[in-house]
Amino acid sequence: MKIHEAAQHVMREAGKPMHAKEVYEQIVEKGLFEFGAKDPVSIVATTLRKKSDAPINKGAVLFRKVGQNTYEVT
Repeated sequence: MKIHEAAQHVMREAGKPMHAKEVYEQIVEKGLFEFGAKDPVSIVATTLRKKSDAPINKGAVLFRKVGQNTYEVT
């Protein structure tokens, strides 16, 4: 499972917008992805931003930004 897929899973399960740190914590708690980075929350935040409605995204919009580092699944 990729990070964005794990994020979609935990957000759908939560049924509400989530901050990148909450998403990370839920991914780890559920064992959906094993992070090897020094700052995994930053990795999650970057992934959410890249797959969101932000101008940086060049692909499908999977998340919508609703606050600072807070997203909901589309």
